[in-house]
Amino acid sequence: MSTDRKTFRLDILLILFFLLLSAAMFVFMHFRQQEGGWAVVTVNSREVARYSLLQDGRYVLNNGTNTLVIADRAAWMEDALCPDHICVDMGKIRYSGQSIVCLPNRVVVSIEGVSGEADLYIG
Repeated sequence: MSTDRKTFRLDILLILFFLLLSAAMFVFMHFRQQEGGWAVVTVNSREVARYSLLQDGRYVLNNGTNTLVIADRAAWMEDALCPDHICVDMGKIRYSGQSIVCLPNRVVVSIEGVSGEADLYIG
């Protein structure tokens, strides 16, 4: 067998290994997700509100700069007074550890576990 063919087969095996590894990690992370219980709102790194995901509602945040909607155990930013509206485009969040960030208005909405504690603290 020539060296080129051997190298090609090893390359294919390496690619297959990484594809299987990434698929296994995706499946592991997907089944590990836990539905959250609280939408925690922070403005300028200070917690200003905590809403249950079990109770539907529409909430005006940060003196009207953002509007948060909670329905069907999910939260999303419906409206924002910022130039890019990235936070509005982030979509619905419902799993512990997910967040929506509006940098211009310094608003963060994060989902915490049912017990009210975050799964991961970075500090």
